[in-house]
Amino acid sequence: MDLIRAVSTNSYDRGDLSFIIISGAMVSFMIPGLAFLYSGLSRRKSALSLIWAVSASNAVVVFQWFLWGYSLGFSPTATSGFIGNLRNFGLMKVLGEPSPGTPLLPDILYSFFQMEFACVTAGILVGGVAERGRVMPASAKPG
Repeated sequence: MDLIRAVSTNSYDRGDLSFIIISGAMVSFMIPGLAFLYSGLSRRKSALSLIWAVSASNAVVVFQWFLWGYSLGFSPTATSGFIGNLRNFGLMKVLGEPSPGTPLLPDILYSFFQMEFACVTAGILVGGVAERGRVMPASAKPG
């Protein structure tokens, strides 16, 4: 309910909001698509482990993104031009503020959209380990 109240107090365009929500949902469908692609391209004995590796890397990236990834990547109060600070650790203070990328989107929605691309990127990187390495060390830190 707080998200609806925060979004309704600002003048965000509903078309922009719905476009980013739909785009983020479509990007999230790429993750199981990558898992099934890697599973189909591999030998029979490692097909399920590749599906698991992509899913595990997705879970790790979501956890890291929620805690410190978004804050280090997109903190508006960063003093360095290369890496941010931990002002938004755990997605604090992002609910009603405009995003650093564009003031037309709320910060929480921008975070969701960027997180989906981070998850797909980790899935692509896990595909490089396919049948060459062990699954657990590859999934420990994909991002």
